[in-house]
Amino acid sequence: MPADLLPSPHDLGLPSHFACWRQYQDQAVLDAVCSTKRFCMSVIPTGGGKTAFYIAAAVITGLRTIILTHTKALQQQVIEDFESMGLVNIAGMNAYRCLALEPGGELYAMFKHTHAPSHIVGCDDGPCRSGVQCSLREGGCLYYDQVRTAKAATLVVSNYAYWMNQGRFGRGI
Repeated sequence: MPADLLPSPHDLGLPSHFACWRQYQDQAVLDAVCSTKRFCMSVIPTGGGKTAFYIAAAVITGLRTIILTHTKALQQQVIEDFESMGLVNIAGMNAYRCLALEPGGELYAMFKHTHAPSHIVGCDDGPCRSGVQCSLREGGCLYYDQVRTAKAATLVVSNYAYWMNQGRFGRGI
């Protein structure tokens, strides 16, 4: 399939700073889109436009796509570039505040003596991790709500550590 058949990044709905395809980027997108394999891997050099490549292939195929990054900084860069296209971010529990333990939260009174008033408790240290019942887990918890959103999304970004731990110790995304 000739690379000139690929719509422009703009026509695919990519943000305006992705104005045109970089060298070999369009062919990489077409190779991925035309692949019959479940997983597709491409080797693209630094600055070669990997993120736009992933997103374009996801948009064209309409298939659920999970973009994994090595660092949280790269994850944040992908979010900033493509959140407007419906990209959903999911990170580890420590990236989300435990609302149940904040002043006014349903478990604050029970656990307020365990943390300094100025200390923000992450969901990774939330009491529900120790078996304490918390109604926010089913709706209203920043972390668990985001997990549900990510599971329903077509386009998701995460980091390798979170993805691997969810596959090994959790229920996956």
